[in-house]
Amino acid sequence: MAELSRSGMIPLYRQVADRIQSDMINTCEDVSKPIPSELMLQERYGVSRITVRKAVDELVKEGILSKIQGKGTFISREKAFYPFGHGEGFTRSCQMRGVVPSTRLLKLDTVTATEEDRHFLGVEDSGKVLMIQRLRLGDGKPCILETLFFREEYMPLCNENLECSLYELLKKKYLVHPVKGHKWIEICRTTAFEAQIMQAQPNEAMLLMHECVTDQKGNPLHTSKMIFSPSFRYYM
Repeated sequence: MAELSRSGMIPLYRQVADRIQSDMINTCEDVSKPIPSELMLQERYGVSRITVRKAVDELVKEGILSKIQGKGTFISREKAFYPFGHGEGFTRSCQMRGVVPSTRLLKLDTVTATEEDRHFLGVEDSGKVLMIQRLRLGDGKPCILETLFFREEYMPLCNENLECSLYELLKKKYLVHPVKGHKWIEICRTTAFEAQIMQAQPNEAMLLMHECVTDQKGNPLHTSKMIFSPSFRYYM
């Protein structure tokens, strides 16, 4: 575990809050159980109780944690978690908050790779990649418009049911374990098609995330771009 910085620009309580997020919230298996007590967090991170309390209060303000008098502090059931750093995906995120996940396959095609995709996936100039475009829904409501690009060696995916957890399919049938790589985020404006699919207005501002994902051996697996509905609360 990396040491907390006591001389950096990021306040110590914020570092502890971020550590609680990465150590406990993203890996939580049961949101019905409280997180460790302030004393246990104090001992775990080697900081004062005041610092721990401020970190927890900060997460409560952000809606990530909630306090229940006489019972403890819990991960908010209303918070949607999308734990990008742990090889998890949308299905797991929904399951953690009691939301029914579903997927609608929109497009399946072979397309010419972009320069960025060629660079990451190791595809030659004018090379082809498999494009999978899906709409991810929670309780029947659009949450994420997802477009993934795989190397041609993954063409057998065309014969699979892709309206399910793609990562679970890769793990169980292909023995491929996705490992989340680097990502970058920007604001995009929806096209007419994207707005229709996401039940939004054309040219509406939405969060767009790009990501490059490797497998457990460090080989490039896929790139993706995901447009998030403003109504979908997420955690990264």
